[in-house]
Amino acid sequence: GKPILAIVPEYSSPIMYKRSPDGEILRTPGPEYYDSSVKYEGAFMAYLEDLKRISKGKFDIEYTFGSEAGKQVHPNSKYTAAVQDIADGLADMAVGGFWITGQRLQLTAFTVPLYD
Repeated sequence: GKPILAIVPEYSSPIMYKRSPDGEILRTPGPEYYDSSVKYEGAFMAYLEDLKRISKGKFDIEYTFGSEAGKQVHPNSKYTAAVQDIADGLADMAVGGFWITGQRLQLTAFTVPLYD
């Protein structure tokens, strides 16, 4: 399917996280955050896999980390930095518990919230 590059700004169990080699759910990103061979898990990833299944594989999701440029422009928010990366064309979407703010809406469009 069509590749979609999705930024994960940080870990937030149980919605998006990675595990250590011994299976522990990681709460703080470390070197594995930048390692695409360590797979993401969580409710958001399961939701996107369900959408992929329903669409009969019309897209594939590749998860990635936010850019250093986005973090320089928005040093106080990993989430706003991820939205900046979308506006800059570095990714197609971001996955996470985003608050929709005026600043972020000026950068890109949002879907309807999945939960409140």
